[in-house]
Amino acid sequence: MNKFFIGLLIVVIGAGAFYFLRKKDKPIADNEINKELIVGKWKMDSLDFKKDTLKDGMALLVILFSMDTTIKDLVYDFRADGLVFSYLNRDTLIKEDSSYYKWGSENELFVKDHNSDTATDFVRVIKLDKKSLIVQSEDSTVIYFSKAK
Repeated sequence: MNKFFIGLLIVVIGAGAFYFLRKKDKPIADNEINKELIVGKWKMDSLDFKKDTLKDGMALLVILFSMDTTIKDLVYDFRADGLVFSYLNRDTLIKEDSSYYKWGSENELFVKDHNSDTATDFVRVIKLDKKSLIVQSEDSTVIYFSKAK
């Protein structure tokens, strides 16, 4: 009888270990984003845009990014409470550029100037991991960010 319970215990422990290890090694699906990884400081690396996007709202950002070297020094600090602060050279807070973000369905990130605003801009998060963030705006402009150190 004791051998039966010991054998049963070994089978249960083996099945539990197999389940735990199998679940841990399971990769996140391509369309799933770990939304908690957005928290932290991100620096814009580059933009990829189509020529027809200059008609839309991203035009100013594209022009500034290509002409102004200080915009490349902007650091966006995403906080867990939904606030986003903009820093220049990681030290100087730009209060006017502070905003709020909120996750939507299907990896959409909604951004608004004030928490009470109903009008929001949104981007689709294409990739988010510990080192990089890639988003695509409504006009198909792709913005690449890297984790700021």
